Amino acid sequence: MEKIIPDYLQNLSSFLQKTSNSEIPENVLERSRLVFADSMAAIIGGSAAPEVETLTKRMLISKNPGTASVLGTGLSGEPMTVSVINGSAGTFLEMDEGNQFCRGHPGMQVIPAILAQAEIQGASGRDLLRALILGYEIGARIGIACKLRMTMHPHGTWGTVGAAVGVGALQECAAKEFQELINISSSLGLATSRKTMLEGGTVRNSYTGVSNQLGLLAFQMMKSGLIEIADIYVVNKSDRSGANRLTTSLTNMLETNPNPIENSWDIPVLNTNALNNKGIDSLLDSINEHFRYMETEGVLAVSYTHLRAHETVLDLVC
Repeated sequence: MEKIIPDYLQNLSSFLQKTSNSEIPENVLERSRLVFADSMAAIIGGSAAPEVETLTKRMLISKNPGTASVLGTGLSGEPMTVSVINGSAGTFLEMDEGNQFCRGHPGMQVIPAILAQAEIQGASGRDLLRALILGYEIGARIGIACKLRMTMHPHGTWGTVGAAVGVGALQECAAKEFQELINISSSLGLATSRKTMLEGGTVRNSYTGVSNQLGLLAFQMMKSGLIEIADIYVVNKSDRSGANRLTTSLTNMLETNPNPIENSWDIPVLNTNALNNKGIDSLLDSINEHFRYMETEGVLAVSYTHLRAHETVLDLVC
């Protein structure tokens, strides 16, 4: 089955791989140092909030020291756990840096994840700053390009991609790996609520923490071979403004592949509206057609073989 990589993602991934420490301008490095220092102070200050102190105690269940530092406490834990704590602490005092153009806080979306990863591998300060710059750049650009609904809070949405890219930069991912990493992490964002901010709900402070954790998770998923690919694109709520434009853009993207593979699955783009059942029958037909395609091309047979092998191994070891 063919996977189509749009030009923008290829260019972006190539940029991430090729951008070395020596190519980053000094003024950008200086700015990144300020963002990093500001974020560290915000995390340490927020770590003293009663809710964060309690969260830290409840999440650090193991008495064994971990590999990542819980800032402001002298404690340590596993990276994915610590990224939630540090990321949540960083927004508690509303003192973390912001970027008006992306309407969010890119630094705090990236730093807890890359700090935990840097401690694991003993990364240099320069490599840490490169990871921050690249993660910040990608997260902020997505924030600038997208238009979130006013009912959503920006924390925990595009920041997951920024965190994942930052971790990938520390691990010196190749362009192909960055492609998968961006695809995976872009499907892991939170369905956040701006109402929590307006009404004083402190759960919104955890959005950045969970977002950083998901960035770390996305990297592990990519390295484990998990992939993100759509076999059927569905534009729901197609009665709304902009839906037809999105459908056209997706169709054009899928049709620009310069090297089509013979007998590959022709990915459909469908419009649906669940309120009046528009397009539902077409969606069901496409799902059934895709199932028949996988049977014909032997994809299901391969999957069944892997499943049986997995079950056999479990029977032997369990």
